[in-house]
Amino acid sequence: MLWALRGAGGAGFGVVTDLTYRVDPVPKTVLGGVIAWPLDQAHDVLAAYRDLYTGDADDRLGLFMALLTEPYPDGEPVLMLYGMYAGPPGRGAAVLAPLRALGTPLYDDFAEVSYVDLQRALGAEVPYGLQAHWRGGYFRDGEFDTDAFAVMVDAVATMPSGYSMIRFDLLGGGAIGRVPPDATAFVHRSSLFYASIIALWYRDEDTARNAAWADDLAAVLRPYLTGEVYQNYADAGLADWPAAYYGANYPRLRQVKARHDPADLFRHPQSIRLR
Repeated sequence: MLWALRGAGGAGFGVVTDLTYRVDPVPKTVLGGVIAWPLDQAHDVLAAYRDLYTGDADDRLGLFMALLTEPYPDGEPVLMLYGMYAGPPGRGAAVLAPLRALGTPLYDDFAEVSYVDLQRALGAEVPYGLQAHWRGGYFRDGEFDTDAFAVMVDAVATMPSGYSMIRFDLLGGGAIGRVPPDATAFVHRSSLFYASIIALWYRDEDTARNAAWADDLAAVLRPYLTGEVYQNYADAGLADWPAAYYGANYPRLRQVKARHDPADLFRHPQSIRLR
């Protein structure tokens, strides 16, 4: 069961009522913050970000990017980088220097900061109560590149809602990639770059056009993606969600489900199927 919960905890095995977990130590003070560039510099910055992580990136460098509005949600589209270096701040400054030297940033507030304060700040911007429509997937090897960049930069310039965004997460590679894909239920170990197309809006009457923006972009981006989807970013519209979420690990997940929940008590539209 523990094998299944590490990567398929929401797949319908039961309810976890108690757990013990081990955290990795990080310094109380880290190098962290946000950098933003104008949209016309996005291609060069995305390429440098790709090259940094497809090279020999330090595992302690956790950087994420997003195409979104700044100031949020009423400003113009920009490319934003945010994150931290989970090691000595002085070393982090050297690792981050190539990205900080690119183009002409709108601002760069990377500095030594409390780890706790940084986490609070990064979680405070998106307001409560928004409606959401979420699409996304992992990029094929070599496809997080110029053509895909152009598709996404063009799309963010036409977002119906200033709350929406295209976010780039690192959900594989590095320390994650050094674990075999069958060691846990999480199969997406080697795929590094991930795009989340996140449509966000308030009013019911705006639902159709915002959902269409995300769906249309997902369709155009599909040739660049593997078809796999990070299961914590669930997509209710996936036709073949078992393959997208779990790949080759799905048959074993069905065996675990049959053993621990043969009556299928814990079920939802994307829970593990017994038949």
